[in-house]
Amino acid sequence: MLLVAIIGCRGSPTAAPPYAPGAGLPGISHVVAAGDTLTNLSARYGVSVEVIAAANRLRSHVLVPGAILNIPGGRVAPPPPVAAPAPPPQQPAASTAWFKPRSAWATARVITSLAKPMERPYRITVHHSGSRDDLNEPADRRLPKIERVHQAQQWACIGYHFILDGSGQVWEGRPLVWQGAHAHGDENNRGNIGVCVLGDYEVARVPPALSAALHQLLDRLCSEYSIDKSQVHGHRDLWSSTDCPGRFLSRDLRAWSGGLPAPASPLVQTRALER
Repeated sequence: MLLVAIIGCRGSPTAAPPYAPGAGLPGISHVVAAGDTLTNLSARYGVSVEVIAAANRLRSHVLVPGAILNIPGGRVAPPPPVAAPAPPPQQPAASTAWFKPRSAWATARVITSLAKPMERPYRITVHHSGSRDDLNEPADRRLPKIERVHQAQQWACIGYHFILDGSGQVWEGRPLVWQGAHAHGDENNRGNIGVCVLGDYEVARVPPALSAALHQLLDRLCSEYSIDKSQVHGHRDLWSSTDCPGRFLSRDLRAWSGGLPAPASPLVQTRALER
């Protein structure tokens, strides 16, 4: 039998280092921060937990903040896409569905050189047009005719801010940025919203649908401009020489206001031209 002796080299034999995937590849130095774990570093750099632990001779998975780790073969993962900031919520436009805008009927422009800016409204005067003929054609054809009469008197445009037709539909008249021309003179029109109901309510009763629409309009205006009901009157409550807005519409207003009496101080009794 042939005996073969294998004699080692001088010195003690050494064990080969354990295999570590990624060993020998260029690495990335990482300074441990509070909250870091091997798991999240593995996900961040694309290197397994075992490789990071072996490369740094870690005996525990507990990392010490401030320690420097070598991440062999690591690559920095691209940051997650940053979502575009959500646009700020859009404030809904104020609803105008409750009235037809001036643009739905007007054929003439407001003559701004004849108009005065409106002060903050603090009172409302209600009128009737005084003619049953105003109910014989659609409002979008009748209102331009009324405006032509008013502009012939050198007014900026129709004198009322809001007009109700026989069905109770509300129409925008003179824009509220301009002082009205409906209450006899500059002093009486200041801060005064003019509301006109088409028709003659000295002889005709106010239909229920029209009454409800008028009450809703007055409630809306009083709420919007903090106007007390005591500051809402029929034209003749403030101007004794007219029967406007007619006896039946006057009764309707008193019912809406809870029977408030007419004011003690009437409007200034002036014949100054309304503009």
